[in-house]
Amino acid sequence: IVDYKDRQDTFEITQVTSEINKTLLLELIDEEISPTIVHNGIDLRKYSFSLDARTRIRRQLNIKDYEILIGTVGRIEYEKGIDLLIDAFERFSEKKNIKLVIIGEGSFKDRLIDLVSNKQWFEKVFFVGSQNNVPDWLSAFGIYIQPSRAEGLSLAVIEALSVGIPVIATD
Repeated sequence: IVDYKDRQDTFEITQVTSEINKTLLLELIDEEISPTIVHNGIDLRKYSFSLDARTRIRRQLNIKDYEILIGTVGRIEYEKGIDLLIDAFERFSEKKNIKLVIIGEGSFKDRLIDLVSNKQWFEKVFFVGSQNNVPDWLSAFGIYIQPSRAEGLSLAVIEALSVGIPVIATD
C-alpha cells in the first residue's frame, strides 16, 4: 500500500474480487474511490482437452487406461491443503487403479514427500514439480481436486473445468 494522501496525481485501483474491494475501501482508505474489478479469466483456446496430451502424460507416468488419475495444481503451502488431499487419498490407497499427481512447488513440499514416502506410495503419488504445460496435465487427469483451507475462486478450478474434467473442491 502506498501512502497517497499528500499526492496530487490521480490513480486507479484494480482488484480481482468485490470482497477485496470492500475490505480495501472499508479498512485502508478513508476517501471515496471507485475501483475497477477485473474478474479472473482464462484463455479457453489454451485450456481445452487434448487427447494427445492425455496419452503422452499418462504414458510418461506409466498410467494405464483403466486407472484413475487424480490431480491438483498449485503452490505447495499449508493453506493449499494438499496434506488433506493425501490424508483423503489414504482411504483409496489400497485400490490399484487410483493414482495422484501433485503439480507445484513450495515450502510444504518436503513434508508431504516424507508423508508419502512413509506410506510407501512410490507408485501411487507423483510430485512432478512446476509444469509449463498445465493444460496438458489437466487433460491427463480424470478428476481435479482443490483441497484449499482458505482461497477465493481458484483459477486452477476454472482451468480444470475448462478442460472438461470434474472438480472436487473445498468450500
